Amino acid sequence: MIRRILATTLILALACSLASAAVDPGDKAPKFKLFGVDYKYHQLSDYADSKATVVVFTCNSCPVAKAYEDDLIALAKEYQPKGIQFLAINPNPADKMPADSFPKMKERAEQKGFPYPYLYDETQEVAHAYGAKVTPHIFVVGPEGTVVYEGSVDNRHESPNYLANALDNILAGKKVENPSLAPFGCSVKYRQAQGEVSVKAVTASGLRDVLKAHRGKVLLVDFWATWCGPCREQFPKLAKWQKEYDEAGLQVISVSLDELSAKDGKVKEWLQQYEADLETLILDVPNHSDFVQSWSSKWEGAIPALFIFDREGNMTHQVLGTQHGNIEKMFRPLLAKTE
Repeated sequence: MIRRILATTLILALACSLASAAVDPGDKAPKFKLFGVDYKYHQLSDYADSKATVVVFTCNSCPVAKAYEDDLIALAKEYQPKGIQFLAINPNPADKMPADSFPKMKERAEQKGFPYPYLYDETQEVAHAYGAKVTPHIFVVGPEGTVVYEGSVDNRHESPNYLANALDNILAGKKVENPSLAPFGCSVKYRQAQGEVSVKAVTASGLRDVLKAHRGKVLLVDFWATWCGPCREQFPKLAKWQKEYDEAGLQVISVSLDELSAKDGKVKEWLQQYEADLETLILDVPNHSDFVQSWSSKWEGAIPALFIFDREGNMTHQVLGTQHGNIEKMFRPLLAKTE
């Protein structure tokens, strides 16, 4: 039955192409029709009479998403009676994240008592249409059908509460003061075509923004290059850890120090031999030596160089060289701690 439901969802999903970029505040909200754990289809247009619709991309497996479940439940109970509808959408497919399967979604919804529909975007077309980056990622659709807020729930469980403030602005008939704020959480587990890898060029500040976006997870930031023999030896271990500890909240961020011209050549060719959900970046800076000095006073630039960050974004360990066994002993205790 579930397979038949998912096939129907693929046909009925009304969204942009998989290559579409994120919608920005002021853009028309992409339409969709998805199946929920209540065994009913839900369309964005079903809630056109609402004062606003809060679309939350979330999931079962991400520690950050789970940490915000109670907050979202409380917000929904406060604002739904005022005419604002909440919709939760899981964009992670079961073939990549078994804990995010439809049956597991139903279990989670019943366990937590979600006061809003919990929908399955198995094809990921809706997530692509909105440009969902992490779980949770919030999009608020105003009464005119345009996105009026996009970003996080709050300031990492501290004030201000960005979502509540946006909803208060809407109810008061005012323009949302801060319509776009960086979301943070676990990366959406997008499928890639067979053999496809993605490499993104980032500046020094862009790299730090990536780290901020993953706040709430334990990060292994690995600097490497295709010409580095020891890097080749270490990479399979990092890929293995990503698969083993993904659901526990680990994120490996792979940063290539190759020449930028190698981005779509040697770097991609080398990565294609590994099947791992690593966020892969290539550094785009004028001078690598200046970047190294600004990153860490203890790092002289030799690679591989791996830096471990806890869930609060603090650098806890610096590993210069290949120490496979030691690395695992360093990050495992961090995974046991939650925000």
